[in-house]
Amino acid sequence: CELQAVVEITGVDESIYDYGYRTMPIRDEDPFFDRDYNLCIACVRCVRVCNEVVGADAISMVQKGDRVLPGTPFDLPLSDPASGCIHCGACVDACPVGALTEKENKWAGLPDRTVTTVCDQCEIGCQLTVELKDEKVLRVVPDLDGGANGGLACVKGKFQLTDSTRREDRLLQPLMLQNNSYDSVSWDVALNTLSEGLTKNSGEKFALITTGTSSNEDAYLLQKLTRQVQGSNNIDNMPRALAPAITEMEAAFGIGVSTNEIKDISKSKSILFMGADLNSTHPVAAYQIHKAVNYLDAELISVTSTVYPEISRAATQNLQINNGTDQAFLRGMLKVVFDEDLIDQEFIENRVENIQSLRESVASIKLDSVSSETGIAVEFIQKAARSYASGTPSSIVYAVDPSSDSKGIAAMLANLALVTGNVGNASSGVHVFLPQGNAQGIQDIGATPDDTGKDFETILDGIDAGNITSLLWVGDLSTPVSFTPRSLEDRVEQELPEAIIARLKTTLPKLDFLAAVSLAPSIISELADIVLPTTSFMERDGTYTNSERRVQRIRASLQPAGETKPVWEIVKELATNMGSTEFNYSNASSVFDDIAKNVETYTGLSYERLDSEFTGVQWPVPDSEHPGTPTLHSDKFSTANGLARVTTI
Repeated sequence: CELQAVVEITGVDESIYDYGYRTMPIRDEDPFFDRDYNLCIACVRCVRVCNEVVGADAISMVQKGDRVLPGTPFDLPLSDPASGCIHCGACVDACPVGALTEKENKWAGLPDRTVTTVCDQCEIGCQLTVELKDEKVLRVVPDLDGGANGGLACVKGKFQLTDSTRREDRLLQPLMLQNNSYDSVSWDVALNTLSEGLTKNSGEKFALITTGTSSNEDAYLLQKLTRQVQGSNNIDNMPRALAPAITEMEAAFGIGVSTNEIKDISKSKSILFMGADLNSTHPVAAYQIHKAVNYLDAELISVTSTVYPEISRAATQNLQINNGTDQAFLRGMLKVVFDEDLIDQEFIENRVENIQSLRESVASIKLDSVSSETGIAVEFIQKAARSYASGTPSSIVYAVDPSSDSKGIAAMLANLALVTGNVGNASSGVHVFLPQGNAQGIQDIGATPDDTGKDFETILDGIDAGNITSLLWVGDLSTPVSFTPRSLEDRVEQELPEAIIARLKTTLPKLDFLAAVSLAPSIISELADIVLPTTSFMERDGTYTNSERRVQRIRASLQPAGETKPVWEIVKELATNMGSTEFNYSNASSVFDDIAKNVETYTGLSYERLDSEFTGVQWPVPDSEHPGTPTLHSDKFSTANGLARVTTI
């Protein structure tokens, strides 16, 4: 209890006021925590963090005088969707007394050890402290010193972090398809069978697909297995397949990654938001938007085809466009920026190429046509463009929606940022948030096709054509799509978009050999010849790289369940079993040392440094003395000539 600690520090041993117990019933109908207002001191912390930082506005102070207490609209339980609660737990963490307490393990006492790790649920990479007692998780507390989250989390990180580890359907032993059913086999049998299947189908006949659940160490050995052992460049990952934004950002800036750290959003004077519901997909990034609006009076321009409760309520310009017209709206904004000379001429002349082609292509755009297509009046398109271009420093926040066609959106957003000079500076930039926790890290490490390799779509085409006959699929399919369930019975995860699932079900059975490495059953494991069980992120050591390029340590909190193994160890044993002598790694740290030798942007990193600099380090880090790079492109872009390139409309 924080209040008790303050009393002890100050030496207060008596009160001049009489204490009257309120005799109020404990509110225990909420899903994750109980409310005991008999202990409340009306400090308003819970209300302020909910309203000003999180932006949920679920609670406020009710009653008057000495009866004032936090409450909800119409005294609704927080489990009621109408309350607006997103179950992030920020109020619980802010409460200095015992008025708000976590329901699970409420009376379990103090932990006997703690582990600091990083959440894997989305690309923010929140740093969390896991409290354990008798090797069981008591609670999870967002780390105040967390580089990306600064003491904040969401419902998944705060209350549901162990859900994947505790899944009743977890795979705990290797499985092999025999006589149309799956039988448990030993690891030796499983690895021998897998080695045989891959050896028969090596070279260009082999492909590997991984997901954003793989750590950097996992991804590094997977690409090494593909290229060095199997002699193939056919490797891709699902975040890249679901998000054209990566390649579009690379075309513009020379590297496909967000340009600034997440906290810069909270320091922006103008924010253009597009894409999926950020409060649901990447909640802690949404909190930065709310902080900018509440503390800096930032102009929030929300341009979406769906009304999102928290973002829409905070927006100063809430523009609901027709579905699928994101690019059209951005073309309209570019038209206004050029016509009204809102461009940053000096920045363009020194740092951008192909500008004349873009200017000429914009000239033919008619705002009336844009208005008709998007459903937004011309005056509001103009107002949005002026607010973004003139309200510097300005940020763009784009949450990729894997279920929709997002091709071209990131390219247009990059154009807008470049012509207005909102790149390469603190508190501005382009922030792109992808599905799955280590989406950025697996791009950095090289789990992507090179010029001669096939990507996700062409891998599937190759299977259909009979040119690819074996596939190793590593990782889980589910991607978080909602961290704020409007009904607690709603699932907060879904698998891949239906069109991709249908394609996989049709295409994968054509393979001669399919192997899956997974935490739990999926449509892939149901089609596989052999299935290998892997550890959850709470059972392994490694590193993740979040959307702002912050490389952070994940640390094992729990012992591996059953016979599960981390992916990097499975790959090491598989490669060794296939005759390779290049996989002599003793632990995850030794794998990372190899990464630092071969991945230029990670050169100055090591486990020792990441353990000493607890909040992680943002690449590029050219040497061990380099402090990291919070803002990209300050002096030049990552292209061959150092110039950014705008895309012609």
